[in-house]
Amino acid sequence: TLTKPPENLLLRAQSTVDGKLFAPLAQYAAQGQSYASSHGIVTLNTIYEQAQYVIFAIIHADSQTTSADYFNYASHPTFQTDAQMLEYVQAAKAHSIYAISTGVRATDRLLTLATLPAGSDTYCWVVLCRKLRDGESTSRIQTD
Repeated sequence: TLTKPPENLLLRAQSTVDGKLFAPLAQYAAQGQSYASSHGIVTLNTIYEQAQYVIFAIIHADSQTTSADYFNYASHPTFQTDAQMLEYVQAAKAHSIYAISTGVRATDRLLTLATLPAGSDTYCWVVLCRKLRDGESTSRIQTD
């Protein structure tokens, strides 16, 4: 529920029409790392809050468990421990197509955006973000 979002809010969309729903997430790969760097802030507006998130990983994930590109991005809406959360974040960063220096703490709230592009059976684009912290601005992101 959005009144009290989980630690890792997952928004997922699937489309058979290019350019619809979350299809623009593929631009993070198609346009390169400079595009990802200049489009590193995601805004999420609901009737309960307006929040900004900073990207910490961009993954081209395969849903086949035997694939080297496998990443179970939907596995943790919540975490049992801080260590589990940080392990998940490190796994996401290890699978990211770019090295992104955004720091993530166990106390951060995460947002995961995922889309299955038209014509793809098992691969999807996944953008993982953390909520901006109190006192943090979009021009000054902490890397710890």
